[in-house]
This record gives sequence, structure tokens and C-alpha cells, in this order.
Amino acid sequence: MNLTLGNKIVLVGNGAVGETGKEADLTKMTLKYSFGLLIFVCIWTFILSLFF
Repeated sequence: MNLTLGNKIVLVGNGAVGETGKEADLTKMTLKYSFGLLIFVCIWTFILSLFF
């Protein structure tokens, strides 16, 4: 799970599925999910710290 989302990976992935030119959209969507996951982990860690 230690894979950084580099420009080459995004370009190759978008080219493979025929979404060339939409790299910015993919990056925005990825950032939204990343921040959502970060918020979830922070809240979950806080809740667990109250019990343990």
C-alpha cells in the first residue's frame, strides 16, 4: 500500500482506459477520497483513545 500516485501512473492508467486528458479530474477525485479517509482515521483514532 506504499505506492505514491505519480504523474506517470496517472497518465498510463488514463491512457489504458481511454480517459486521456482527464488527469486533473482523477487527481481531484483522488484527493477528495484521501482527505475523507484521513478524516475518518482521525475520528476513529480519537474514539478509540477514549476507550483504551
